[in-house]
Amino acid sequence: MPRPFATAGVSDTATQARHSLAVSLRGPHHRLLRALPWHPPVVAAVQSLLGPGTAQELDHIFLKPAGSGSGSGTGWHTDNAYFRCPDSAAGTGMWIAIHDAHRENGCKRILDRSHLHAWRHRRDGDSDHHITCADDIDEAAAIPIELPAGGVLFCTYGIAHATGANHTDRDRAGFAYHFRRLDAIPPDRTGVGHFFR
Repeated sequence: MPRPFATAGVSDTATQARHSLAVSLRGPHHRLLRALPWHPPVVAAVQSLLGPGTAQELDHIFLKPAGSGSGSGTGWHTDNAYFRCPDSAAGTGMWIAIHDAHRENGCKRILDRSHLHAWRHRRDGDSDHHITCADDIDEAAAIPIELPAGGVLFCTYGIAHATGANHTDRDRAGFAYHFRRLDAIPPDRTGVGHFFR
């Protein structure tokens, strides 16, 4: 079941003015989502970035509803602030555009070479559970990544990225998968994900 995660300022109270929806860990319950990480071009791409011996760590579907910015963005962060991989280059996120993603509907924005920086994160007051490194971000350096539906973006766990609000009259959605090298998975997390052979 999708759940909204935007809040009204720094409280934990959900707001109807701005909202985005997220569904986590759908892969085990949906044939397409379960199959995508095993699709040979995906396996080849992930292994070309991380090497052999790779696990899928997590999957999400994100939806930004249409309408005057009500489909809120996700603040600046690195995936590694959540996953805490000792080497951020040992993990990568794969984002697949379900609909065309462009500036007007809140496409992903990245900071080039930001994986070389140690980002400080704090609680994101616009979300009920996210953290953000927005305090240290130079927005002028942000690179928007516009993708057609079906387009794919890979980002190492250390890359700072964010998305904007959806200001169009159409919903926008995307799949997100995360992968990590097996040798970078802590012993207490063995068994996580779908392992590539």
